[in-house]
Amino acid sequence: METRLDPTMKGYPGCLTVVGLLLVWVWMLSSCSPDPEEAAERRASELRILAWNACKEAVKTQLRAPSTAKFKFAGWTGVQNIPGDDRYLADSWVDAENAFGAMIRTDFKCLVRIGAGENYEIVALEMGEQ
Repeated sequence: METRLDPTMKGYPGCLTVVGLLLVWVWMLSSCSPDPEEAAERRASELRILAWNACKEAVKTQLRAPSTAKFKFAGWTGVQNIPGDDRYLADSWVDAENAFGAMIRTDFKCLVRIGAGENYEIVALEMGEQ
């Protein structure tokens, strides 16, 4: 048996397709709208990563062989924001060669202030051997 479309309903299947696509599009937009809490958490993570990278660069300037530096894996997860402030504290370690070529682990604490536009300033850097 052959099925035929009613010639008087030419635009009807096309309208259903357009309406269906519009509904899918609206659903996708509504599911993609950022949750304010999620956006704030993402921004906090980005700032901790920025602080961690700033500290790593500051630490490298103090090392005898900065190209040998191996920092704690995922060290940015340990960076803490000082509540009610724009400063971040990193308490971690780095392994790097000393003057004799031996790998030495050095603890460090780094305090970073992050300003507008992701500008940063190293407020304090303390380094000592373990």
